[in-house]
This record gives sequence, structure tokens and C-alpha cells, in this order.
Amino acid sequence: MNKLNKYTNELHMEKMPERFQEQWKSFLTQSDVVLSCPLFDSVKMELLMDELRFCKELKLVIHSQSKVMEENNALNIISKFLKWALFVDCVPWENDAYDLNLNVPIMGKFSAVMGLTVLCSGMIDTIQQARNRKIPEKYLNEVKKWFLSSVKEHYKVNKRWGIAEFGWNILTASFVLFKIGKYRFNLEHYANDCVLFHNKKTNEAIALSLPNYEFNYLGERVSSDEAYHVKHGGFISRFEETDEYVKGTYLTPVGFAVNETIRLDKSQWKKKVYSGCVTIGFHINTGVDYTPNSIKIDFKKATRFYRRYFPEFKFTAFICDSWLFSPQLQILFDESESKIVRVQRETYLIAGMSDDSSFQDFVFSGEKLDPKTSPRDTTLKRRILDFIEKGGTIRGGTMILLIEDVNRIGVQPYYNKNHFIAIKELYEKNRLI
Repeated sequence: MNKLNKYTNELHMEKMPERFQEQWKSFLTQSDVVLSCPLFDSVKMELLMDELRFCKELKLVIHSQSKVMEENNALNIISKFLKWALFVDCVPWENDAYDLNLNVPIMGKFSAVMGLTVLCSGMIDTIQQARNRKIPEKYLNEVKKWFLSSVKEHYKVNKRWGIAEFGWNILTASFVLFKIGKYRFNLEHYANDCVLFHNKKTNEAIALSLPNYEFNYLGERVSSDEAYHVKHGGFISRFEETDEYVKGTYLTPVGFAVNETIRLDKSQWKKKVYSGCVTIGFHINTGVDYTPNSIKIDFKKATRFYRRYFPEFKFTAFICDSWLFSPQLQILFDESESKIVRVQRETYLIAGMSDDSSFQDFVFSGEKLDPKTSPRDTTLKRRILDFIEKGGTIRGGTMILLIEDVNRIGVQPYYNKNHFIAIKELYEKNRLI
């Protein structure tokens, strides 16, 4: 313990992601066992790298990098701590995993290759765990291809070995992210700030916000630095739960909150989606035939897959955080002209905290959204920029679709036209469209 505490400052733990800082405290209590073992078994690593189709040069880099890490006390500690934190001490498919940056100061410019080495060391066990679940090799082969592709992409850009998108590749290295049909899926703990209830008789679904969140006059969730909106027609969410009932601020299924308190009798309504429950994350690949029918087909496949290979998890819903579920897109595009909006209509859109970063990344190729300088070479870009120019804010979004409602895709199980008309009229009244 004293020896490890000596390295705390050198490792700059206070500068590491908050998740790692918390895990470090636990690591200190059991570090002797972790540090007494090598980062990986060399023979098993060689077999894994053969499976991953690593070239000879990359294999040598991994082995030499591990030797450097073993011989340097600080690097030895941090590399084994990271492996423990990512693959032993946590559920690797938790929501924040693919948003995690490596950002370990002690690694300096070598953090990418050290991160790659740590992920590979974890993969030795995780691929075996997947095989123990009898997951067919065709799914594992897809995962291996993604991982190799990310390694190659890093080399192409940086001219040295490492891993691109470290956080996202935690899911890949953990063998919990799978391509099922046309889309990718993974188990996730739900972490949004709402609770979704399902009526036991009518199949109706209602989402309520958790308390003390700020919404502007449009019903958009806003951050604390935007809290001035509360003084201009906005409101703060309310939530109360007892053994008999729950009541709280209503989140309409079109993605906007309303300043209205809904009361639900627990004898009639069952809590289905809530913080910490297990859900299936849904990821849309670029260029797929994205339609209500295609997601219905693959949601059925994914349901069967996870029930078969992960039977211990009682997942309740599909979820997705994406620019494709931005509530504002239905304001800018009619359902008849946008397949994105057609898919949105089949899901419960949640008014959650988000900004325009996903639009920057996936629609504007990393550029900041600026009506004066951003490209307008597509209808989507033009309408977004016109909307911003008028004072609107484009935000990413979250969708929920209950497992029992997968068969109802195609009949818009949650959509309420009156809610949509009301919010669109509010946008029009304020000259945002």
C-alpha cells in the first residue's frame, strides 16, 4: 500500500478520468495480487494476435511494449491497474465505456500503444468467456475484424501502432458488441434521467423525468449554464414515488417535456426502464437500409441472441443515443420525406441532456456548426443550419423501445400526433422554423 501511494502523484491520478480515480481507491486494497501476476501470458497473447491477424511488426511492438511496462515501476502499476479496472472491476458494457478516453498522463505519447497492449491483454480472457457462452464464431470474427480495422486506422493516421477510439474499443475488446443482422448491439445499464412505465392492461407507455432537471420553454432539457431559460417560460422537473404511486414531470414520446405532473397508480403501471436496469444498446452503421422494417427484423434477432447467450440478464428495452433520434429532426422534416423520422415515430423519444456534438461528428465531419461557414451540400445540412440561424438548437436524442413492443414496430406504438402538433406550433410561434 505504501509503495503504491508513493506513485499516486507520479501517475497523476487526479488528472485521469473520474471513473479511474474512483477505481484506484479500490485497487489499492487488492493491488498485491494484481501486481504479482504478469500483464499477460506470452503464449496466449501470441495465439490471440494470430487470431487478430496482427502483422509480425505489430506483434513485436506488443511484446516489446509489455516488457517496457514491466520494467518501469510506474508503467507496470498503471498498465495492470487499467487492465483490472476495465476487465475485472467493472461491467465492460456499461453506458459510459465507449465515451471513455485513455488520457493517462504518465503514458505520454505512448498512451495509444500502451492502451492497445492493455486491451489485447484483456481480450485473452474475454474471447474465451464469449466461447464459454457458445457464441458462434461468425460473431466473434466480426468483432476481431473491427478491432484490427481500428488498429490499422490508428497506424494510417499516426504512422505508429496504437488503438483508435479507445473507449469504443473497450466494448470490442470485451466481446460484448455484436453485429446481428445489419446493426450492432450490446448490453447496457440504462443511465438516463428518466423512468419509463408500462400499463399492465393497455400496453401504454409513459416516461417521467427524475427530479430537479431544467427544461426550457420548448420542453428541451438544458444544462445548468443554460438555466436562464427557466426564467423565460421554462420549468424544473418534479418526481415522487411511494409504495402506491409515482408522479412526475411528463416526458412526451416525441422527445419534449411538458410542465405537467402525471400520477401513475402502481397497481396498474409497472416500472420497465430505470437507472441501472439492463437494456440492449442499438448502434446504426453508416449506409445500412435504415427503415422501420429493417430494425424490426434485427431487433427480433437481437432479442433471441441475448436471451440465448446471456440468459442471466433480464433486459427490458432497446435504447439508442444518436443524432438520428434528435427530437428536432421531426420538426425540420416531414415523415413522408425522411426515413429517419419514420423510424423515430416507432420509438419513445426521450427529452434528455444533449448538445450538437453528434451532429458535428457524424453529419458535419467534425466541423463546428456555423451557418456562415459550414457546408450546405445536402438538404439535411441546409435545414439544420437554417434552423440554427433562426435561433434553434439542434440536439442529439435518445430512444427507448420496450422488448414487448418490438412486434408493434410499424404501427407507431408510442407516437402521439397531438403532442407533435403542439410542439411544432410552439416552434412556429417563436419563429424557429
